[in-house]
Amino acid sequence: MVSYEAFDQDVEINGQTVLTIVNEGMGKFSAAYQERALNALADEGITDPEPDEWYPQQAWLNAFEAIAEELQPHVLDRLGEQIPDVAEWPDEFDTVPAGLQSIDEAYQRNHRGGELGGIDSSKPTTGPGQSRVTTRTRVRSIVA
Repeated sequence: MVSYEAFDQDVEINGQTVLTIVNEGMGKFSAAYQERALNALADEGITDPEPDEWYPQQAWLNAFEAIAEELQPHVLDRLGEQIPDVAEWPDEFDTVPAGLQSIDEAYQRNHRGGELGGIDSSKPTTGPGQSRVTTRTRVRSIVA
């Protein structure tokens, strides 16, 4: 079972990220899914998100939990697959390791306050043509 609990209650997510995920991510599925996401956010006190505002990460995660329960968890998997296409992403890299590290840069840009977690791709590689990435975010915790 996925945990929808922030590492730190002081962590916030920026409004532009909220809007991008709701409008461009959930909106790609259907208007009904987009509306469900907005309702889940409103239930957590995030009404009419503004791009320059910051919102509690826990409220954001609670909204995701409600969406997963109502629409099935696979919706969040499909949403996650869209993130690189809809999110603002650093593009100042020209190697795979630098590209992997850009994932952490994007995460750090969109969160603030408290213990954020993050993505570390500085670990030694597992072999030629391979990289090790360790995440500690509330999105997913993996070692690949």
